[in-house]
Amino acid sequence: MYGPVESLIRDTLATYHRLYGLEHFRTLEASLSLMEILVLRDKFDEASALYGQVFPTCKRVLGPSHHITLHISRMPQYIQVRREGKALGYC
Repeated sequence: MYGPVESLIRDTLATYHRLYGLEHFRTLEASLSLMEILVLRDKFDEASALYGQVFPTCKRVLGPSHHITLHISRMPQYIQVRREGKALGYC
């Protein structure tokens, strides 16, 4: 269901990365979108790995109180809830 969306976001992220670099607001925002789609597609390990790459950059570049940093900071809990829900048959 989310396959085409994931492809579109990956393409967008690659374009932003090429145009603006890893530390640009748009690139970080697209990374967040990709994390959310990966979780919805049960790609928890990939989402966690992306979190590990992106979160430190968000804190450093955008600051700890920026809305994207705050949203990404909650990603580990979101991944855990979705993973546990999937295991229990809720998702």
